[in-house]
Amino acid sequence: MGGRMRTFDRRSSPQVESSESKEKLTEEPLLGSQTGESVLLQEELPAKEKKSSFGFKQWFLSLLLLAGLCSLYFVYEWQRHPRLFVPVPLPEQVSLHPLVTLGFNDSSFFREWKEHIFSGKTFYRIETIEKGEKVLYATSHGTSSVLFKQVDVGLSEHPFLTWEWKAIRFPSKKQNKVLAARSDNDFVARIYVVFRRRIPLSSDVIQYVWDDHFPVGASVSSPFARGNKVIVVRSGPTTPPGTWLAEKRDLVADYQKLFGKAPRGNVMAIGLMSDSDNTGTESEAYFRRLAVQKP
Repeated sequence: MGGRMRTFDRRSSPQVESSESKEKLTEEPLLGSQTGESVLLQEELPAKEKKSSFGFKQWFLSLLLLAGLCSLYFVYEWQRHPRLFVPVPLPEQVSLHPLVTLGFNDSSFFREWKEHIFSGKTFYRIETIEKGEKVLYATSHGTSSVLFKQVDVGLSEHPFLTWEWKAIRFPSKKQNKVLAARSDNDFVARIYVVFRRRIPLSSDVIQYVWDDHFPVGASVSSPFARGNKVIVVRSGPTTPPGTWLAEKRDLVADYQKLFGKAPRGNVMAIGLMSDSDNTGTESEAYFRRLAVQKP
């Protein structure tokens, strides 16, 4: 009890001194003396060698920084001059040739076209009209769903989209204060064109709509999705009602007008829809002869 007491930390187990540990303690100074010479040699490295090693690291980091700045500059310049990478818009009067035909075939249509539901399902079916032609009928009862098909159309083809449609019943109860407002975002018929962006999993979309109030050429950004532009390409009912009307759109020119820049990614999907969910009313339309064409 009179001897000196030892204390232990609970985080480590106590160590009992043995003859072996004493021998190790006596050997440690000898080991240190043997390695002391190498330690001194390391401490006596020439100052020039140390400076040269530091200079190489500094030079290498500077090179990496310069390469990064150059990459950023090229990306910036590429974004400033996108028209260098796309064709110049063509005159409206130009002969076209089929590139992708998006027919409405009974047996394969609903396998090739997929449905995306926004708010309930719009009813779609294939109908046969005069001369055996297949058309798509669409009617909405307070619902909204789009049919779309994936494509891959390069901008070098300078694609045009052509189709025919006819309006049977326009959505009612629209306030018509602002085009495509949330409460009024229903159209008897609309066509979607989806452009791939350079950023993965992102896209820009043009919605060609048939409205019963706003004039042809009116356009606005969609209140529901970033990168979506709505443009009126047909306005009001036809005379007589239910008349087929043909459309032809220069996709490159329309994109440049609506987004203020040239498109950088291919056309990746085409969609069509009739909807009336926001007004809670009804809509009805037909589509036919939908195709992507090139000059």
